[in-house]
Amino acid sequence: HKPNNHNINNLNLIAEFLLHAPIKQGAHELMLALKQAHIKAIIASGDQLANVLPIATQLGITEIYAPCLPQQKLDLIKEYQAQDKIVAMIGDGVNDALALKMADLSIAMGNGAQIAIENAAITLIKGDIRQIMAAIHLSQATLKNIKQNFFFAFLYNTLLIPLAMFGFLNPIFAATAMALSSVSVVMNALRLRKVKL
Repeated sequence: HKPNNHNINNLNLIAEFLLHAPIKQGAHELMLALKQAHIKAIIASGDQLANVLPIATQLGITEIYAPCLPQQKLDLIKEYQAQDKIVAMIGDGVNDALALKMADLSIAMGNGAQIAIENAAITLIKGDIRQIMAAIHLSQATLKNIKQNFFFAFLYNTLLIPLAMFGFLNPIFAATAMALSSVSVVMNALRLRKVKL
């Protein structure tokens, strides 16, 4: 069955204890960066709501699913994907493996369970969650670069090959242009090294 969705705005806080689980270093900076990028953050945790709620409150996350079994995390991702949403999953435990495999973008902590690392597309070696936004920026820059390279290759192929076929361009020049197109693609890809993370 579907895990309980607890919206903080609909809960009445009766008492708050000062004993909280520690929040990972950089979590506040990550939440701010996600908010600025208009990326919605939710928590799907196998822990009890009483343990998750203080952390969610401090980070400003209002949508919580807890307690949540591995299959329920997987179903939750499928539900968001069915709404044509791109889903990123960040996890480090054995119970995150199924969800990590299903997510459009999966990020595991380097200090997490081996099965989580094996099912994730990206592993943060040092477990520094501040690097998550860097990974997102790099992936966006890479996708943009790929689209540019496709455009250049398409331009060369659609313009120069027909000209060479119909005798308007010497085949040697067409072959040279094709070689230059490969060079331009490589040079464009190398620009990714200058992406600021």
